[in-house]
Formats: sequence, structure tokens, C-alpha cells
Amino acid sequence: MQRTLFEPEHDAFRDMVRTFMERCVAARHADWEKAGIVDRDVWLEAGKQGMLGMDVPEEYGGGGVADFRYNVVLDEEIIRIGATGLGFGLHNDIVGPYLLSLSTGEQKRRWLPRFCSGIRFWRRRRLRRRRLRRLCRHPVFRRCLRRSRCRGSRRCRRTGCAGKIRGRCR
Repeated sequence: MQRTLFEPEHDAFRDMVRTFMERCVAARHADWEKAGIVDRDVWLEAGKQGMLGMDVPEEYGGGGVADFRYNVVLDEEIIRIGATGLGFGLHNDIVGPYLLSLSTGEQKRRWLPRFCSGIRFWRRRRLRRRRLRRLCRHPVFRRCLRRSRCRGSRRCRRTGCAGKIRGRCR
């Protein structure tokens, strides 16, 4: 079936994304599934290739093209190779528009260049882990973990308190 939605620019972008997915994602996807986390290098390389923040203005380091069809191409290629957990769709389609519409000029200057380069995502993830570690020390959170999912499971190990909580959960 012939589609008329895309133009030659989108086809060129599709070729670039397909090459990137085959070179950087397909070969390492099984390892990421085992580890439960995607390598940082993939995000940094995607930022260099211009796959992150395509609709962010060029003055902030983005692509400067407010055309959602580029996001569609990216999502289709991720689905085509069967990669899960990358998070490019969440990054570009959900977080990006919020940052563009709700942040001030000063916040845009601070956040968007890192957002488009793939660095911002990883910094926020580290902060989230620190918060989870603090929560796991809190008595109420420990009690909830004991009652529900913990039982020495991956959740405790992932948050960094496996040794403290695991003994009480079993």
C-alpha cells in the first residue's frame, strides 16, 4: 500500500534512523533486557544524530522542525526492530512539548540543550535513584515493601537497599 503521508525528507530521516537502530540498538537489546537499563551511549548517540528534541528550536540545540511526522518515523522504526524500553517516544512526544510550552526562557536555556543531546535524561534518573534510596530508609516505606512486593525481589536490589530490607521481608 502506497502512503502519501511522508515526503522525501522523512524517507531520508527514516533511512538514517533505520541505520542507527540496526547499528546501535538491535545488537545490544538483549543485554539491556537482562540488565533492565539502556546504555547511556545510545542516548548520547541519538542526541548527536538529531533524534532527540526534533521540534525544539535550533537556538536551544534542537532540530527546529515542528513536524510530528518525524516522531512517527522514529516510533515506527523502533517498533520495526522490536526494541522495548528505549524511551525515545516518551522523551520526544510527551516531555518535550511540556518543556517547550510550560518552561520560562531561562529554564529553556538551561534544560533544552541537555535535553536534545541526551544528557538530561540520565541526570534525572540518577536523582530518582537517590530519592528511592532515601525512601527505602523510611520506616513507612519499609513496611509497605514488606507487605506487598519485596520478599527480597529485584525492586529492593534496584533501589539500593536489598541488604537491609531483604532480611525482614522473607
